[in-house]
Amino acid sequence: MTRSEKGRAQRTDEQFNHFIRSTAAFALQSLEDAKDALLAEGGEIPDPRVLEVVHFPKLPKVPEPCFPDEPAPGSDLPSELL
Repeated sequence: MTRSEKGRAQRTDEQFNHFIRSTAAFALQSLEDAKDALLAEGGEIPDPRVLEVVHFPKLPKVPEPCFPDEPAPGSDLPSELL
């Protein structure tokens, strides 16, 4: 286990890793439908972003938040992963 900035224990085991990767995969699966819905409503696809190349231990720049700082409904971790 590791500690977060706030001192709360964070799981680093395979079950937690699987949960995070599964959640990311399901989010990625929804992107195509979201894009199609936005385009159907008259949205436009922006030009591709140019991403910088980073090497360990440097991390890419994190942009400022663009959504409210509120958790989405149902976004709590299942109790077995806490």
